[in-house]
Amino acid sequence: MAPLTIASGRHNVLLLLIVVVTLPVTTLLLWFNYAAVVLATHRTGLPARKQATRTKTILLTGTETAFGLNLARGLNKEGYRVIGADVVVDGSLSIAKRSRAIYKHYSLPVLAVQNAEYIARRILAVVKREDAGLWIDCSQNIPLSTITAAREELRNNSVCACITADHASTQRLGSKEAFLEFLRERSLPTPEVHQVRSRSDIHNVLNHAQGKKKFMLTSPARPRPFDSSTLLPRRSVSQTYHEISLVKVNADSPMILQEHADPSRTYECFAVVVQGVVRFFWTGQDAEFASGHLGQDSALWQAMRAYTDVIARELGHHFSSHLALTFGVMERVWQGGVESKLLPLTGTYQPSPTFVLPVGKSSDLVQAYASVSQSATNGTSNLAIQATKMAAASTTHKQLTRPRYFLLEDVVTLVIDPCIGFLRRRTRLDQVLTSIVALLHRLLFWDEAYYDFWDPVPAFWQYSIVLAKTALFASGQV
Repeated sequence: MAPLTIASGRHNVLLLLIVVVTLPVTTLLLWFNYAAVVLATHRTGLPARKQATRTKTILLTGTETAFGLNLARGLNKEGYRVIGADVVVDGSLSIAKRSRAIYKHYSLPVLAVQNAEYIARRILAVVKREDAGLWIDCSQNIPLSTITAAREELRNNSVCACITADHASTQRLGSKEAFLEFLRERSLPTPEVHQVRSRSDIHNVLNHAQGKKKFMLTSPARPRPFDSSTLLPRRSVSQTYHEISLVKVNADSPMILQEHADPSRTYECFAVVVQGVVRFFWTGQDAEFASGHLGQDSALWQAMRAYTDVIARELGHHFSSHLALTFGVMERVWQGGVESKLLPLTGTYQPSPTFVLPVGKSSDLVQAYASVSQSATNGTSNLAIQATKMAAASTTHKQLTRPRYFLLEDVVTLVIDPCIGFLRRRTRLDQVLTSIVALLHRLLFWDEAYYDFWDPVPAFWQYSIVLAKTALFASGQV
């Protein structure tokens, strides 16, 4: 539920007022939705809630996130029995418990990181109690040490397959620096990075590049990504010298000078990797994957897919997890013109908190998870990939361009903030109207992250009950 954190103190009262005023309308819309579901069920003969037609039960942690919730819906649609589990401070704030797609939901205790083994044992107990054959982790608030400990427990005491990060992958994907170092050790292309301890070091790097590359100067203690004030070189030599003269750098406090990618030419990628093989691949030009979708015929898509395949293979045969990558297109000036080169910027084992299952791609994603099959031999578990052409083809279907949005985030950024700016005479009326039109466009032509026609209660609960209680509590703290 990360998007709820965008509301600051000045928004709480307004959000609470909006919820109270619109509650009768949203409640009425919920009843209309239920009536439409009953009518559609009667006409099509399909049940509103899919009954489990497969023997496998899947444990899904992270069902409180939009991605986890939509994944549960996709798994349920394909006939799997989905068991949810997540760290929930207050049971009344759980949206997963209100979902038709989740047969049973377990609340994990909120504990300190040092008590991770206790939660791991709880996860193991749920796996055994529900006879789960697969565990998929999509959580954002369960400590990493808990995930790795639970995976180790399951490997030693269960026949449950796992799509989770292991200890080795967390070491390689735990930070941006560790990820880039992992790639360099394998002689894979990475952005040029220099540790500078003086102004002369900065000049030496820039002089060696001869103006063919752009660099971002940041401090490890206070990183400022995509800040134009630290982008080097500047338009002129004098501006560059002036900018460097303002930098406070010394041998005891080195700074990082890294090759820079224009934010407008960065791409977010999400992949499901099973035993070192990419089974699902999706890319977009922002963290919410709402724009800049590329077709599989584009050279850029193919380059990112090929690099992702290489990274997955280098992570090893035992790597079965999510893989979230950020790529940047670097422009390098040469005598013959401008050369564009695709380089990885960041890599982690979990998708962005704002990533949502792409509309129309749930079947492909479920097939990717289902490619993990389990066979028990002499009491030991063994993961085998169903390496068929059909499963491989499921990762290369043409991507859809219908994006998703978070209603709360857009109400704040497109309605509340512009209106406040207008009252303070910082925003023009035409800008306010443009923002409102943009919100209406998303309401009509985009899909809300938590909403599903067949499963409307989680969205209602998120934007009515959860939002009201969160805003009321936050207002009392201000």
